[in-house]
Amino acid sequence: MTSHPRRKPEKSYTAAFAGTGELTLTPIGLVESPYRERFGVPRQGTLDGAGRGRIVLNPGANFEQALQGVAGFDMLWVIYGFHLNSGWNPMVTPTRGPKVKRGLFATRAPHRPNPIGLTAVKILGIQGRTIEVEGLDILDGSPVYDLKPYIPYADAFPAARSGWLDELPEGPTGPDRPS
Repeated sequence: MTSHPRRKPEKSYTAAFAGTGELTLTPIGLVESPYRERFGVPRQGTLDGAGRGRIVLNPGANFEQALQGVAGFDMLWVIYGFHLNSGWNPMVTPTRGPKVKRGLFATRAPHRPNPIGLTAVKILGIQGRTIEVEGLDILDGSPVYDLKPYIPYADAFPAARSGWLDELPEGPTGPDRPS
């Protein structure tokens, strides 16, 4: 393989940011969900038989165009906000397994330093700015910050270890992990 010299000098785009700035997110839409109380939301939408709902994107931002091609995917990642949460705790007791406190980052507990959630949903249909979905585990009225297509070859790692969940009697094929 032949190496070609760069015509322009390298730039360091990251040096000016160094993780010190704040990030402001603007919702692109809202979730319409059957879940109106925090404690009634399924733990994992795709595994707990979670219900159907809708993601309704905001008008006036050309989101209809941004959705072009999305209907060709089966699944969609939804990045959303835990809009009713305040504060966080570095140690939490997960709902699954023994009642042992674990480090927050080793769980999927919703009380995070930044109240941001990520879930995968099945796309049932798209009409205009509305996406009908299934497997929803998001509270009604939650702000949606971004959408990304689920791509199996890049997003699925079936052989990946699951930390403390692998030690539970149900093992890695328990209710939080498909067989």
